[in-house]
Amino acid sequence: MIALAACAFVAFSCEALAGFGGTVLALALGAEVRPLPELLAIFIPANMALSLALLVRHREVIDWRLLGRRILPAMALGLPFGLLVEHFAKNAFQPLFAAVVIGLAILEALRLRARQTGSLRGGALLLGLAGVVHGAYGTGGPLVVFVTGRDVPDKQAFRATLAMLWLVLNAVLVIGFVLHGWLGARTLGETVMLLPVVAGALALGEWCAARIPDRPFRAFGAALLGAAGLLLLVRGG
Repeated sequence: MIALAACAFVAFSCEALAGFGGTVLALALGAEVRPLPELLAIFIPANMALSLALLVRHREVIDWRLLGRRILPAMALGLPFGLLVEHFAKNAFQPLFAAVVIGLAILEALRLRARQTGSLRGGALLLGLAGVVHGAYGTGGPLVVFVTGRDVPDKQAFRATLAMLWLVLNAVLVIGFVLHGWLGARTLGETVMLLPVVAGALALGEWCAARIPDRPFRAFGAALLGAAGLLLLVRGG
């Protein structure tokens, strides 16, 4: 639990600041100590608590138009396909996840380098893919940000909009975890034990969001994602 708490604090501090990336970081780091299905059942409900707190604090600046007309419909189409990944790729689950982590790190690095304005070509397809990734690993955030990060220039509004998105999608994932038998009294108890850590991560992330430009922090997050993915790939699950 100490190791999981450390992973959760680092990962959810990043999400509280940037609005995304918490689950993928928590899973990439926590996979060293627990199987991925168990981590999903522990970290996704904890992530929902973080999203709810961010939503309550910044609900007045949510971009409902972007969420309801562009992001949520496309991701909702991909989500069911992602839920089938673990069933049809049992032995390859962790290597696939490592590849996803590395891919998301590359996409985030490319997004940081991009200087284009306007909507990204093929954005709907990428958002659908984000739904697949989120259904499989609960980690579609970097893809969503890569596609829609230019559409909401205000950082607080974008963080609040993403918090609403994760709350809705993760509620669907939790139902799937219960049906799979992943989420039960034991994992829920571990999630409850992590809630003080989530509160601390929220406080740190909010403090940083008010004082630190997010571009250097996201560059660090992309590097951390890539390193974690390479470590998972080398160890081969």
